[in-house]
Amino acid sequence: DIMIECSECTTFVSESEAIIKDGKFFCSKQCAKLR
Repeated sequence: DIMIECSECTTFVSESEAIIKDGKFFCSKQCAKLR
């Protein structure tokens, strides 16, 4: 699986688990809410 870096905390998460918000990738709903 492709690994993507979270725009908020820079943790790497698999593409299938990543959350996309406003064209950016996040590792979790918590990080997506922070932006």
